[in-house]
Amino acid sequence: MKIIETLWHPAAAQECFREAYIAPGGNLYPVELGLCDVPLARIIGVAARCLDEAHRPSRRQIAALKRCLQGGKPVPPAEVAQLGEAFYVMDGGALVAAARALGRESVPAQVVRYVAPTEDIAGLLQRERDEFIRQTGLRDIHLTLAGRYALLLEQIRAHHCWLEQSRGHLFLFAEAVADWWQSLYQPVITGLRQSGAPEELPGLSEGDIYSYLSEYLAREARALGIPASKAMADLIALPGRDWRARLRAVLPPCLWTGRCVRQ
Repeated sequence: MKIIETLWHPAAAQECFREAYIAPGGNLYPVELGLCDVPLARIIGVAARCLDEAHRPSRRQIAALKRCLQGGKPVPPAEVAQLGEAFYVMDGGALVAAARALGRESVPAQVVRYVAPTEDIAGLLQRERDEFIRQTGLRDIHLTLAGRYALLLEQIRAHHCWLEQSRGHLFLFAEAVADWWQSLYQPVITGLRQSGAPEELPGLSEGDIYSYLSEYLAREARALGIPASKAMADLIALPGRDWRARLRAVLPPCLWTGRCVRQ
């Protein structure tokens, strides 16, 4: 059993999620983050029954999964609970042990993050980011203002409708997300970086700038009676003007001076 204990977790004693969950009051709420690569160094325990020997993976299970990993064969992901920066195995301990035995740095896992109720801005922003990632799978958009992840999600849904109407067939939501990222968000961010415009907008991330740009552009699009996605595509394709000029044509002057009431 000592061999399995070493493979399962290198520490002398495992922590138990049930105990860690109860410590802050047991009133956490779950946020599903989906499939992620979880660093093995941050898996510190199991979800429950920490002292139950039957809960530990067998040598046979570990050996079978080691062969799959070494042969590049697909393996079912583990299931883990996240609390703070730590992860606890809910299911798939044999996969964790096999990956550790092979010297891997991470393991694929379905992650459920447990978060304490909060009313501070940082907590609300993290909650909104988690929900945005859960629905879109997009992890590389960083916003600094609460409420704006929901704005981007609403725009992606509108883009989904526009795709189906303009192209005459149905799209999966995941396909619409990918198209929004590739045809709208990424071209704008690339243009912003090349122009150096983010340096002139104090306190705003690239994602913030995009959210403001798309919000104000959507207002103009509604006044003209055209879809917001088409208006953004037209702005991206506009010849002969750099992104500073394009932004100044759409964003209010107060954003450039940092004097807008930021919402």
